[in-house]
Formats: sequence, C-alpha cells, structure tokens
Amino acid sequence: MTKQLGLQHHGNLVSEEFPPVLSYQNRRARDTVRVYGGTTPPVMTLQSDLALPPMAYKPLSRCVHEQLAEEFDRAIFLAGVPAQRETDLGTVTAIATTAALEFEELMVRCSISDS
Repeated sequence: MTKQLGLQHHGNLVSEEFPPVLSYQNRRARDTVRVYGGTTPPVMTLQSDLALPPMAYKPLSRCVHEQLAEEFDRAIFLAGVPAQRETDLGTVTAIATTAALEFEELMVRCSISDS
C-alpha cells in the first residue's frame, strides 16, 4: 500500500514495549514501527516488518491517539502482511462503513465536486 499510494516516510514510533529489533533496507537500519504519509490521498499508515506482540498494542494505540489523531478527520485501520512476491500484490480498496462515507465514495467515483 505504501508504494501503491506513493507515501513518504515521516517518522517512527518508539516504545519500550516494542520488540528490540531493527530491520534493514538499502543498507539502512529501520525502526520497528514507521509512519508513512501522503497528501493525494491524504493518508497516514504505520508499517512494521514484524508482527508486534499483544503487549505492544496498548502503547501503539495510545501513541496514535495522543500524538497523531488530531492531524486527521477520520481513521481507517488496515491489517495485513507484506507480499512475498510481485505477483501477490493486490489493489488498495476500501469499504464504506457509514452512510456519509458511502456518499463521499459515490461522489468521488462519479467525479462530482461538493463545492
């Protein structure tokens, strides 16, 4: 999803409850939980190269709520695992969970502006 939406690395989330593990990409160390974001569409995502242990869920949700939530009008949470092969890549899709989101999605699909 990060590549498909063209999101850029904006920072990292750090907690003592996260496993003390670093991963490497392009000869650079990467923190356990990284924040990526973009403006078209306006989206932020968290990415990790390993599954976080259940004891890390609360600190992660607290950090997102206390430090990041004010930046966004709504939150959509996705979970998944990285594709192992290029042929495993899928398309990023969404499902509306409220009437307002469904209406907004319909307006986007029909190229209707609300201004």
